[in-house]
Amino acid sequence: MKTIHKIQNVIAVIALGMSMRLAMQLEMTTNETISATIMVVLTILMLLERSAKEIHQKE
Repeated sequence: MKTIHKIQNVIAVIALGMSMRLAMQLEMTTNETISATIMVVLTILMLLERSAKEIHQKE
């Protein structure tokens, strides 16, 4: 289980880095904006899901 969490952390960092790189560009197309938004939302959802699972396991 811990290996899966480490892989998810790496994916989250990569997704956030890619979205920040896209957001920092001066000329963003609509597709890049949508891609960056989707990556950030998916990352947040993944981390929230994991924390919810950990809370339920502790109970």
